[in-house]
Amino acid sequence: MSSGHRRDFFQNVKDHSQIKLMAFDRYLKPWTAKVGTIHGTRRVWIVDGFAGAGRYASGQRGSSGLAMQHAANVASEAKSYRVACFFAETNRSALDRLRGMAKQTPGPR
Repeated sequence: MSSGHRRDFFQNVKDHSQIKLMAFDRYLKPWTAKVGTIHGTRRVWIVDGFAGAGRYASGQRGSSGLAMQHAANVASEAKSYRVACFFAETNRSALDRLRGMAKQTPGPR
């Protein structure tokens, strides 16, 4: 992947990314509920190895932003499990924005 592509990746949501984000968002709740209620699991981890900034320039949440919001939603509900997130991002600017978003989002760290 060229560095130019990476630089503007989070400016606008591409069609294929929009489809992926819709599927991911719809999948989070049933998946974490299933995993969180089997075999006495107490914490479900969502790991995003290419986390990005958490949201696109348009304001739409990316996959890490969706995961973070889902973890916050589960934390506010009376569930027997919690959702925690682990994000990896090599771009310093994107990481700083992701950290800022995490500070503004309640939930387990």
